[in-house]
Amino acid sequence: MFEFKAVFHADGEDFEFLCKLAQGLVLAYAGRTDNEDALRYTAATTFEALSAASVFISGETRVLDDGIVILAEALVPKHAG
Repeated sequence: MFEFKAVFHADGEDFEFLCKLAQGLVLAYAGRTDNEDALRYTAATTFEALSAASVFISGETRVLDDGIVILAEALVPKHAG
């Protein structure tokens, strides 16, 4: 994914870029109107994977007990059929 950052000549921190890219991916589904149940789309990685890539996370970042880092989420409400 960081190759995209270089292609786009994106400025800023790697983690910020990663979160924005993840947000774009989950928002691609946010406009659904054909779901019978509420849906939550989540893009996540692990703290270990970020550390291995030398990506530092902000202090406000949600890290679950098992080391999962939530990059982005989108909730799609239930639509009547």
